Amino acid sequence: MAEAYAPVGHVGYWIRRGAAVAAAIIIVCGVFVAGRISAPVQNRIVVQTETRVVYSVAYKDLGGEQTVREFATADERDDFVKELDQRGVANVQVADLMVPGQI
Repeated sequence: MAEAYAPVGHVGYWIRRGAAVAAAIIIVCGVFVAGRISAPVQNRIVVQTETRVVYSVAYKDLGGEQTVREFATADERDDFVKELDQRGVANVQVADLMVPGQI
């Protein structure tokens, strides 16, 4: 009769530890999925603005200070450069930038 109550097998320490870790991972995954399902949906509308070209002229004015002027059109920029040439201003640099401050 003692043999009837004897354990049939033994579950090792690492098997119990592995089963506990697997159960914890399943619980965490279930909580994550439940959170994703119950979260409110947020639609965001992204408005893309047009890229504008900034026409810049860098020069040293009569006082010797570095100055930068920005223009909306290439014609305005070219007129200003011609005016600087007539005044005798040297070291004039011209740049067409997609965004102000971009080099």
